[in-house]
Amino acid sequence: MIWLDAALERPMDATLMKNALAAVLRVDTSAIEVVNDLSQAQDKTVLCLIHEGDGSDFSQLVSIYAKEELTPPGLLEGGSQIARFVQTAMLLPDDESANPYSFVLASPSGLLVNVLVDTDQLDRHNRYVIVANDGSPRCGEGGNT
Repeated sequence: MIWLDAALERPMDATLMKNALAAVLRVDTSAIEVVNDLSQAQDKTVLCLIHEGDGSDFSQLVSIYAKEELTPPGLLEGGSQIARFVQTAMLLPDDESANPYSFVLASPSGLLVNVLVDTDQLDRHNRYVIVANDGSPRCGEGGNT
């Protein structure tokens, strides 16, 4: 099952991502596979698919799949923990909004903030460019984990 989709502010190497996932999901790194193409995937407990992007901010996209026997933290909690571990911000889907351009920014400190991305940049160029940030944390989430 897919657990988390995110766009990372800075590109992350496979080893650091594997270590972050091991810490957050409480599994051994040998149970985690990080690949750039699904055809490379083997049958591991956790699969992290990385799309490298062009190196610009938020161009590296990750999709993380976890087998049913794992009980990962919620999307925002898990994203916040990963952002703290790898010390880079992550854009996470805002499941509470019907707006497809609304995301939650998980900062390296673990703070979660609602943001909007540029509609034209995302639709035409598949780029995540933050255009609005109200600066307030999501109620009861992030920073205290």
